[in-house]
Amino acid sequence: MLAFRNALDYSNRLEKDYESWFDSAMQYVNVDFSEFNSDPSEILTKASARSASTRSLYLVCMEADTFKELADIAMEQETFEDMISGRNKDASWCVRVRRMDRAHFGKKLRNSSKLVMQATREMSDMLRKFGGKVDLNAPEQTLYIFTGIESKKKYVLTRKLSDGASSIMKSLSPKLRLCVTSTPLRPLVSFSMVNMGMLSKNFNVLDPFAGSCSTLLAAASIESSCKVVGVERSIYVDFSRVHDDFSSRGLPKLRGLIRGDSSKREIREMARNCVSNSPFDLIVCDPPYGLREKLNQERDPGPIVELLRWIKDDRNNGTPLLKVGGRIVAFCPTLESNESAIDGMPDDEQMIEAGVRMVTKMKQPMNEALSRW
Repeated sequence: MLAFRNALDYSNRLEKDYESWFDSAMQYVNVDFSEFNSDPSEILTKASARSASTRSLYLVCMEADTFKELADIAMEQETFEDMISGRNKDASWCVRVRRMDRAHFGKKLRNSSKLVMQATREMSDMLRKFGGKVDLNAPEQTLYIFTGIESKKKYVLTRKLSDGASSIMKSLSPKLRLCVTSTPLRPLVSFSMVNMGMLSKNFNVLDPFAGSCSTLLAAASIESSCKVVGVERSIYVDFSRVHDDFSSRGLPKLRGLIRGDSSKREIREMARNCVSNSPFDLIVCDPPYGLREKLNQERDPGPIVELLRWIKDDRNNGTPLLKVGGRIVAFCPTLESNESAIDGMPDDEQMIEAGVRMVTKMKQPMNEALSRW
């Protein structure tokens, strides 16, 4: 079990809405070790490395009112023994100090050179024992000392475990992509969708409304062993550029990129054939908007309702599209009306027929008439 609590407190300084947001931007994570069969820090490190909303993960080592006291406690507890004589004895390293106090709100929280010099001087007895060299640019091990966060002591010494997925997401920015549609899905959104689908090793992943394959790029970036397949009916999407978006980033090739309409059974069969005629572990999609409002609503049930119908039909046909226990993560474009605020969402009967259940749903208004869930 993980328990979160705010590590910052900017109360009575900011506007209430912003205050709540800022306070929650940095949090302590308390771990119940009894629930883990392995080292929870390794699990959290892997999780944060694929998280779209995590910038960095730090292991809190100790708290103290002086830098020297931090080092004394660390040596007494042999906290950094791995950097002295263990597996990281040859690893490059550096020390950084970050001010998070309210006096520095709105300023770039760069490394304080004055405090770093003071810290390294007062902690020198411990730091001299490290076997590796100092590297200020790309260290393999980084010790961060935070000041100004919620703590009983003035300083909190931490070890950086990992970065979040921000650097990977930047590489998938539409500005850096070779194939981009008129409404590209932001990397933050595509990463979040794939993570909600609990993407794991060797997953078969399908996007039946692939577009420029933003969701599939995210899936391949998070887990290179997964097998991704996309279906796109638009003739304006340049498939050669989509393939180049994968190869230029060193990602595995798509198992299939099919030009066609997913509503046709033969197209779905082609998708299954791309993964050895197997069902998919995850179906993730962002259907095109601006189409349904041009059609008769009574005749067009909407793309997600249609998707569930395909899943039902293929299962009854003996060629299941979605694996038992698999997940669907999708945006559902809906039209606002006086009769229904969630027009286009599948109802209970449609979900039962497809053999799926709703885990969670959230609404994002896009304009006065159109929303997506």
